Amino acid sequence: GTLPANITVECSAVIPAPVTLTATDNCSTATVSYAEVKVNGSCSGSYQLQRTWTAADACGNETKHTQLINVVDTTAPVFVEALPAKTINASCDTIPEAETLTATDACSNAFVTYTETKTAGDCSARYTLTRTWTASDECGNENVFTQTINVSCLPNIFNGISPNGDGINDKFVIDGIDCFPNNTVRIYNRYGVQVYEKKGYDNVTNPFEGFS
Repeated sequence: GTLPANITVECSAVIPAPVTLTATDNCSTATVSYAEVKVNGSCSGSYQLQRTWTAADACGNETKHTQLINVVDTTAPVFVEALPAKTINASCDTIPEAETLTATDACSNAFVTYTETKTAGDCSARYTLTRTWTASDECGNENVFTQTINVSCLPNIFNGISPNGDGINDKFVIDGIDCFPNNTVRIYNRYGVQVYEKKGYDNVTNPFEGFS
């Protein structure tokens, strides 16, 4: 019969069954024996099958044919759950919780790692969160999904100060005011009388310290 050739297959594919070979001999009856050896590779989805057919006659003469089937895993795992949106614009109060993602693989176990990095923006109240989920299998194949969250927070305006010289809350502070440089701050007393005004308030230059 036709001798099977060496092949390379993906681990998720159906490995062909061994063919049945026969043999003839000029002097006696020939018989064919078959043996298969599995040689493990570096991971569960990577190995080699060594198939050997041995044709022998009554006098012990032999002819051998070996087929090598290289099984490889080059396919990355797939995420099970629906992936979140790739880009989100959020405020400090609307940042969503990170999704919990899992993955499956056709050839080996799959696991997911998660990382989050924060990158500062052009002012203190703006920054970017980069969330990365990496699905990996035992053979090192990876499927990476990245989500970007652009965060822009509204100014946090405190409604009281204690100007007693102890270095704590001695001046009026507005968190994130540097993101709005063209601001105007006006402060009124309980009677509606304006006691302070400043354009371009920055918490540093002539801040309000409780004095009219």
